[in-house]
Amino acid sequence: MLASLPRGGCSIITQLRTGHVALRDYLERFGHAESPFCLRCGARETPEHFLVFCACFTCERL
Repeated sequence: MLASLPRGGCSIITQLRTGHVALRDYLERFGHAESPFCLRCGARETPEHFLVFCACFTCERL
């Protein structure tokens, strides 16, 4: 499946699967974000939150 995607797409999927992605939960660990919480809804901004739960992206998920 990944072989058929452009390199950038493969990179993003790998980052999301490993949790090493530029979301606030990850960035806060290294001092690159003030808090680990989503600016839109206040939940911890993890890959799972971003992909499945954040109400801001409901339309994109449909």
